Amino acid sequence: MSSEFRHFITDNFSSARVITVLVHTYIATLIYEIINPVIFALIDPKDVLKNLKFKLTDDKSINVGRVISDLITIILIFSVLFYLHKQKNNM
Repeated sequence: MSSEFRHFITDNFSSARVITVLVHTYIATLIYEIINPVIFALIDPKDVLKNLKFKLTDDKSINVGRVISDLITIILIFSVLFYLHKQKNNM
């Protein structure tokens, strides 16, 4: 059983894939735990956007605020990356 599991891992998971998963997990944690709170402390200090929900039924709702806040974060990150890329090309 242990040998089969070891073969499964070595056959299906390259070190690049494992590193990608680990980095993605770390970056996602970094974004949601550090970057998002800092950004939204400036943009939405009263958490109005974060708590924006549309009720579908009594016990079901759509968390539109989370979608919008993630979209804002992605746009800001891509804007910074684009700016840095453009500065690098101008040198």
